[in-house]
Amino acid sequence: MLINISEHLSVQRYRNQDHTQWICYEPLANTQHQKRRPWSRITGLMSGAEMQLWLGLHYPDSGYASSFSEISGN
Repeated sequence: MLINISEHLSVQRYRNQDHTQWICYEPLANTQHQKRRPWSRITGLMSGAEMQLWLGLHYPDSGYASSFSEISGN
């Protein structure tokens, strides 16, 4: 299940008994008129700390890293 950080960015949580990892997605271009918007993976599996760092580096002025921190509990 995708968890929306914004209308342009979502994350998905993958849990196993040892740890939780995350993948980040963005919507595919030119698909805003479809009923169900398709998303494209933009990262591989990352720990919560790695995802927060990645969001801070790639979207520094957006607040996505702090939004992710609230979602992930990091």
